[in-house]
Amino acid sequence: MTRADHSPSWLRRIASLSLIAATIIALANLPADELQVPWLLAFTIPGAILGSWSRLVRAPWQRAVIAIILQAGACYGALEWVGPMTRPAALACTILPPLAFATTRNHDGDPSLALFLSFCVMLVGVILDGVDMSLMVTYGAAAFLSLHTATLLQTHRSSNPKRKAAPMRAADAMATSMMMLSCMVAVFAVERTLSCLPSPSRSNQAGDGGASKNSSDRKVGLDDSFILDGANGILSELNGEQLVRATWPNGLQVPSGMYLRCGFFTEAGMDRWEIGTINVQDQSHANGHELRPSNSRSTSQVRIERFGGATKFVFLPQYSQQILGLSNLAVDPLREWIRPRVPNNEVYVVTYQNLPRLQRAARIDRQSWRMGLTLLPPGIDRGQFEELLDEWGVGNDPQQAMEAIADGLSQNCRYARIEPVGQYRHAIQNFLFAAEDRRGYCMHFASAAALMLRLRGIPCRIAVGLYGGTAETNGEGSRMYGSQHAHAWVEVPFEGRGFVTFDPTPADFRGVAFSPNKGLRQPSNPTVEVEQSMLDPVIRAISNAISTSWTWAIVLALVVVLAMLPRSEPKPPVRSQPIVAPQARRALHKLLRALAHAGHRRFAGQTLELFANDLAERNRLEPEVRAAFVTYQEVRFGGRAFDQERAQRMKHGVRAAIAMQAGELLDS
Repeated sequence: MTRADHSPSWLRRIASLSLIAATIIALANLPADELQVPWLLAFTIPGAILGSWSRLVRAPWQRAVIAIILQAGACYGALEWVGPMTRPAALACTILPPLAFATTRNHDGDPSLALFLSFCVMLVGVILDGVDMSLMVTYGAAAFLSLHTATLLQTHRSSNPKRKAAPMRAADAMATSMMMLSCMVAVFAVERTLSCLPSPSRSNQAGDGGASKNSSDRKVGLDDSFILDGANGILSELNGEQLVRATWPNGLQVPSGMYLRCGFFTEAGMDRWEIGTINVQDQSHANGHELRPSNSRSTSQVRIERFGGATKFVFLPQYSQQILGLSNLAVDPLREWIRPRVPNNEVYVVTYQNLPRLQRAARIDRQSWRMGLTLLPPGIDRGQFEELLDEWGVGNDPQQAMEAIADGLSQNCRYARIEPVGQYRHAIQNFLFAAEDRRGYCMHFASAAALMLRLRGIPCRIAVGLYGGTAETNGEGSRMYGSQHAHAWVEVPFEGRGFVTFDPTPADFRGVAFSPNKGLRQPSNPTVEVEQSMLDPVIRAISNAISTSWTWAIVLALVVVLAMLPRSEPKPPVRSQPIVAPQARRALHKLLRALAHAGHRRFAGQTLELFANDLAERNRLEPEVRAAFVTYQEVRFGGRAFDQERAQRMKHGVRAAIAMQAGELLDS
C-alpha cells in the first residue's frame, strides 16, 4: 500500500464533492439562453468520461480516438436537438471540456487546475450575464473547501503513516482565504469595468474623431440588451437614488408624466431584445445635435442634469427636436439614437414639441420599414399569439390595436415585481398564457405589447429610460429621477411626429421600483448622497481612463518591458544580528540612569558614540564609563558574548557614574 492511501476516506470524499460542486456552480452561472442544457452536456460529459478513463492504462491514440468519437457524437446530438449555438456560447464551450476532464481526473487530488478553469467559466458567465451574488458566494465556499481539504490531504500523504498528520495551520487557512477573496475581487472588478465601458465606444473604433458619416451599420453594445429576467441589461445600469434632474427654464413645475428615453431595442427575442443595427455618425453641430428641424410652434425646453450611472446616456423627452450643451456625441439620426462617446456629466437643454393627441387618420412613418421594426423572434409560435390577438379583438389599425392590447393586458395580466412563472419555457409566454397567475413588470408588459403589434404588421420598438420622477422642493419646479423610476414602454413611428409613446403598463405602476423581487426603495440618506457626489469625479476619471485605447496600450507596453527585463540572481540570505543579551541591556540602563542622576542625560535618539563625545567635550567621560560603552557596543554589534569579564566592565562603569554623581554634589 502506498503512502497516499493512508489519507482518511471521508476527507477524500469531501475533497471530491467540494470540487465537483464548484464546477457545477460555475456551469450554473452561464446564461441558459446563451448556452442551453444540451450543448452544456455535449461539452462536459465527454470530458468527464475521458477524465475517469484516463486513470486506466491505455494507449494515447486510443484515448484520442475515443475523445473524437464522443465529442463529435455529443455535438451532433445537441445540434439536432436545439440547433446551433451563439458565438458567446461557443466562447464558453472552449473551456468546458478541459474543465470536465480536470474535475473528474483530480477530484480527490490536486484541484488547482480544475478550480482555475471553473473560475474562468465564472468570469465568462459574469461577462455574458452579470454577477449572481448567491452563486458567487456559494462558489467561493465550495472552492475554499476544495483547497482546504486538498491541503489536509497533502499533509496526510506527506507524513509518516505511523504518525498522526500535523493539523492544518492557521496560516494555511488564511492564505487560502486571501486567495479566494482575491478571486472574488477580480470577478467584481471585471463586472464593474465592463459596466464602465460605454457601448458606443465599442461600436465606433475609428479613432478619437469617431466614425465618419459614411460608416456602415454596426451591432453595438455588450450591455445594450433588454433581458426579460430583469437580472441585467441597460435598465439595471440605471443604479442610484439620484440619476437625472429635469428642470424647466421658466421655473414652472415639470410634469409628472414626462418620459425620458435613454435607449431602445429593435431586434425581438423571446427572452432578450437587442438594440439592432446602428448607423453611427457625428453630431450635427459642435454644441449639440438637431434631431429634426426646429419648430417654434408649441415647443418647450427642459434642462437635464445627470449624475452617477446616468452619465453614460443622453435622456430625451418625446418629440425632441434639438439638443444644446453636449459635445463628442455618437448619433443615428434615423433611429434617434444618441450616446456620449465618453461618459460625462455635462448639463444640456432639450427643445421638444407639445403635440396634441394622435388623430385617427395618423399614418405610420414609411421610414420605419427600413429599420426592421416588424421582425419577429425566430421560432415564435404565431398561432398561440394570433389566437390571443383575436380573442382581445386586436385589429390592423395602429391606434385601435394599441388600445385593444392595453385593455387586454390590464384585464388578463397583473403588475408584480416578481418573475412570471408557469409551464412554458419563455418568461413572455408565462406572462401571457400561464394557466394560473399571469404577472410581470414593465419589461413584460412592453415586450408583450411590442410582439403583438408586430404580429399585426405594425412597426414598433421597446424604449427604456425614466418616468415619473419626484418633485423637488427647491422652488425651481424640477423633478429628480432615480433607479426607482426606471421604466420600459413601446414606441410606434408616425408621420410628422417620429416615435410616439405607447405605454401598456397600468398607469398606477409606471416607473415604480423597477428592480424585480424587491420592494419600493426607501428615501436615501442625504449624507450618503453627498459622499457619492464627491466620489463622482474620481469614478468618472477612472472610467474615462480605462475606456481609452491609449491606457491599455501603455499598460501592455509596461507589461512587455517588465517581462523583458533581466532578472537578477537571488541574493544570499543576510545573517540577522544576534539578539543582545538581556543582562547587557539592563547594565546599560543602570549606567545611563546613574549618568542622568549626575546631570548627564542622553537625549532622545542620541547614539552612544555621540553621547560619549558630548561627555568627552565637557571632560565628564571617565575611563570606566568609556570602557562600559565600548563593551556594550561589542555585544550589541560585534556579536561578542556577554561573559563575566564584560559584565565586570559594565559594573565598573556604573560605579564610576555614581562616583561622578557624588563628585558633582561635593562641588556644589
